[in-house]
Amino acid sequence: MTTLSAPSNNNNNGRSSSTSAKNLELILDDELIEFLRMVQGATDARMADGWSGLRANEIAQAVYRSTKDGDRVVLSTRDV
Repeated sequence: MTTLSAPSNNNNNGRSSSTSAKNLELILDDELIEFLRMVQGATDARMADGWSGLRANEIAQAVYRSTKDGDRVVLSTRDV
């Protein structure tokens, strides 16, 4: 079971100061390159599956609820 709590108020809006726009841009570039490789038929392309996307959405919603309500949100564990 995973528990998320609302972040404390700080000057960087809960983000790590080491995460920059340039790092995010590079991550998105890598993701796009892998997607294009997959579309072109590469069988070794690194892509997240639908379960990973669902889990990311569940975590994002839990963060929103925790921040809004100030309470902990318990996420279920799931074997995929």
